[in-house]
Amino acid sequence: CLSVLNRKNIEYEFYGDNKLDINGFSSLFRYKPGSITWLRSIDKLDGLSYIGDFQLVITSREVENIKRFKSQIKVENPRNAFFLILEELWGEKNKNENSISEKAFISKNSTIGSNTSIGINTIISDNVVIGRNCVIGHNVVIKQNVRIGDNCIIQSGAIIGEDGFGFFKDDENNLQQIPHYGGVSIGNNVFIGSNTCIHRGTLDDTTIHDYVKISNLCQISHNSIIKNNTRIVTGSMILGSVTIGENCWIGTSVIRDQRKVGDNTIVGIGAVVTKDIPSNVTVVGNPARIIPTKKKIMNY
Repeated sequence: CLSVLNRKNIEYEFYGDNKLDINGFSSLFRYKPGSITWLRSIDKLDGLSYIGDFQLVITSREVENIKRFKSQIKVENPRNAFFLILEELWGEKNKNENSISEKAFISKNSTIGSNTSIGINTIISDNVVIGRNCVIGHNVVIKQNVRIGDNCIIQSGAIIGEDGFGFFKDDENNLQQIPHYGGVSIGNNVFIGSNTCIHRGTLDDTTIHDYVKISNLCQISHNSIIKNNTRIVTGSMILGSVTIGENCWIGTSVIRDQRKVGDNTIVGIGAVVTKDIPSNVTVVGNPARIIPTKKKIMNY
């Protein structure tokens, strides 16, 4: 465990026996003897009465040395350090050049980066570029003109690059679908959950920037732009030509087409966004309203 932290250049303080055997990992509340776990604050131990001691605990620097811990590692961010160790020691080791399923269909006109895995019954159409070290799940559909960066995870059932839901009326007043000539551009280190749909753009690309995390069963409609480090929670619907800024948290909500959401903004669960939202605010409700520093809620 210490060698992982050393390789990742994470500063730490260690107390205890560095020769202890660690046989796995567990959560603090369902602790398994002999395992590694993590703790942010000392009050989390209230009410816990395990038989025996904790083998190895990663804690924040503020947690004092505790006798119940046979060994203790103090770091700035214990959760991050804990999961880095888990990924290094117990993470999946199936990301390699030979992990493309024989039952996947991949167009000869597409490019797959090294160390990328592709699951069963996944379909990758023409002119798709997928970067290195990606994990593409089972039954994923990636249509033409999609570009995906490095270190991305696309879980099973996701559909990327289908035409969006846009129509016009012809001379006989019948609905006809608007043709889509754009694609989808996905940056590096992006996570896309199961059964999420991302539509391609009509002319320009639908764009997902680096480190964006999109949960299951979400819809990202044509021409939308999601900027760096934004998280979108299960069941959210982002309609056409929406722009969402950096470092946002989008609860299970609906954002109307052509709206803009500023940076560092929280859209609360169940919110329906009908107007542009500035940066550094929290909005809730239907229609969405800013929660100010005072208790009352005001329209914006």
